[in-house]
Parts: sequence; C-alpha cells; structure tokens
Amino acid sequence: MRALRALVVAALLCLVPVPPAHAADLTYDFEDGTAQGWGPRGDGVTVTVTQDAARTGSGGLAVSGRTDTWHGASIAGPFVRGVGYTVTAYARLAAGQPASTLAMTVQRTPTGGETTYERVAAATVTDGAWVRLSGSYLFTAESTDVQLYVESSDATSQYYLDDLVLSPLGDPTREPVTSDFEDGTAQDWSPRASAVLETGTTAHGGTRGLAVAGRSASWDGPALNVLGRMGKGDKYALSAWVRLGPDTASGRLGLSIERRTGGTPSYERVVAPKDVPAGSGSSSRARTRSPTTSTSSASTSSPTPAPSPSTSTTSR
Repeated sequence: MRALRALVVAALLCLVPVPPAHAADLTYDFEDGTAQGWGPRGDGVTVTVTQDAARTGSGGLAVSGRTDTWHGASIAGPFVRGVGYTVTAYARLAAGQPASTLAMTVQRTPTGGETTYERVAAATVTDGAWVRLSGSYLFTAESTDVQLYVESSDATSQYYLDDLVLSPLGDPTREPVTSDFEDGTAQDWSPRASAVLETGTTAHGGTRGLAVAGRSASWDGPALNVLGRMGKGDKYALSAWVRLGPDTASGRLGLSIERRTGGTPSYERVVAPKDVPAGSGSSSRARTRSPTTSTSSASTSSPTPAPSPSTSTTSR
C-alpha cells in the first residue's frame, strides 16, 4: 500500500485560558563587540568576537583552538532553578571544516551529588550555511557550577555562534506551543520511523509549511516532544492545518498523543483521522485532557503504532 504524503502547513497549538507573562529573554548577539559573558572551555581554546562569525549584524563568536570534543564556548549560570527555558542558537563551521555535530549542553553539580551533563539541543553543522539549534531546559535540584556550553563531535572543529536566545517560560505547561515554520526550519518537529521532513513554500498561512514524505506505515509522520509542556490533568485545545501532497489522490490524517509510563508506551487519538482530498486544506481541531505526555504527532490513522526513537540526554 502506497504511504500517504502529507503537508503540515500551519501550527499545532496547545492553548490554555490565561498564559502568564514572559520574563525577559536573555539574548547574546555580540553586537557590542564583546563576548557578553561567553568564554573558552578547555585549555588552548580561543573565543573571539568578529564580523566573520556574524549571522546578523556585525558581530559573532568565533571558537578555535579546540583539541577535545567537550571543548568550546561556555557561559556560567544563565538559568534559574525551577524555571523552564527555550534555548536557541545559530551555528556554522569555519571555512574548510568537515561537517560535525554541534551540541548545546548544560553542566551542573547537584548538591550532594555528582556532576551531570544534560543535552539541550544538537544538529549537524557544515561550513556552508547557518543551522538552528533549539531545545528546552529545566532543572529543579539545588546545583552549583551551572554552565551552558557548545561542544562538537569533532575534537578540532572551529565554529561560529550567533543570535543565542534563552527564553524563560514561566509555567511551561501554560505557555502556547506554536509551529509556523516561517524561519525555514522544522522548529523541533522530528520524523517517526522512515518519514522525511522538509520545510517548503506550500503554506496555509505565511510563506512556509512542513512537507512530510517517505512514510512507510500508518503511524509514521512528524512528531513534537511536549514533555514538560502539557500538565497532568490540564485541558488543551490542539489544531493543525493539513493537506495532501500533489502525488497523493486521497487519504486520512489525524492527531495522536504518545505517552510513556514506566517505559511502557500508550497511544491516544486526539483528532480521529478524517478524509482529506488531494490539493485541499483541512483543519484538525480538538480539546484533550493531558496525562503525562512524551510526544505529540500529526499522522495518519494508527491501528498498531510503533514507539518513537529515544533521544540521548547524556554528554561529557
């Protein structure tokens, strides 16, 4: 059976009646010519503000002299215990450097415990274009020596950083989650199984949407990790605008929630699959009461879902 090809062309929204006011974002754009608190991590590492490393404006952070994977640029303690953050950054390798994986990681030492290393976001980066790194972070235990740093799978990679933003969420379970894909990225959506995600110019609103291809099963499609973003027992309104790709005559699309308890997955249909004619848009909307959740996905009907891939959270 030929798998459906779908276009998710607008936002998935998790809404609550009264979202709290945001605290101020922490922004590092290096436009004042200083490193704005960032410094070298590891012996021999050099951190320099230069126009060559700028994504926007006239300044960016150039990192060189690395000799180990955990070397890089770091900043001390920008997080407040108990407050969730969305963390984004743009990265590019210096000219001539081979592709590698750059990761934003938090090091901290819980009181009375051992130092931990927690992955915030990671992406494959090249010297040809800027890549967005984005993830969320929250810690609740009293901790010392809290550091945010950027490391690389290649011990000697020289890389550039610019436009880093740490956005405090307040109560993350009462903040809207919106994906419009207008920045040209998948905005933290990831593929389930063999699905391939790509942003394109087919859109319900704005100029861009998310194209989904390469699906091999009914449960295969895009997924968004909402762990910590949906509170147990709270109600949420979810909606997404979807349409079929140009080579698919007809199909059924819906929204589902995957959650895990003690490592055992379960699946809840939020919006029952509905017929979507070729070339037309359809809005899927529902209200759901949230259990403890791990991922939310827009996919076709799912009689026998398979588990999503796990995400690594450890790093040196």
